[in-house]
Amino acid sequence: MCLVALAVVSTLLVVVLIANMRMRKQLDQEQQEQHDLHLLIGELKIELQEERNRRRAEADRHVPTAGEQFMAKLQDVMDKHLENNTLSVNDLVDEMGMGRTVFFNRLKSMTGLSPVEYIRDQRVLRAKQLMDSTQYNLTEITYMVGMNDSRYFSKCFKAKYGLTPTEYRKIKNAKKA
Repeated sequence: MCLVALAVVSTLLVVVLIANMRMRKQLDQEQQEQHDLHLLIGELKIELQEERNRRRAEADRHVPTAGEQFMAKLQDVMDKHLENNTLSVNDLVDEMGMGRTVFFNRLKSMTGLSPVEYIRDQRVLRAKQLMDSTQYNLTEITYMVGMNDSRYFSKCFKAKYGLTPTEYRKIKNAKKA
């Protein structure tokens, strides 16, 4: 009986060892699969980052359209001459180097504004920026943006923003406090 028990125990040990080896092999396979999955995820992250970098590089190499070039040049001209209270459409046309009709049509198609409206709009916009960032009084700002009449400036400002410059400044100061 002892030999039979020993044979049964030996058989059981062999079965347990074989089961253990199979479980280890399966565990090793699962660990390898996890490792492979982590490698794949890492590779995908690298590819994604490279694609982002390529797109940024393409965006940096963006060639401005004719319209963008026109608006950039016009903004430069406006920034240079905004304080000039005698700035006229003819001055802009001369600075831009194009005919009056071409200038008018291009500006109107891009902004929806006539040249006179555009000049006024830029002056009011610059005045708002000055009110936001400086402590100049409204009269000084009026002259700084090339307008000589404070009432006219106030009227234009209110037409664009729905508030007089004084009301706008009070609201801005209240928010800061």
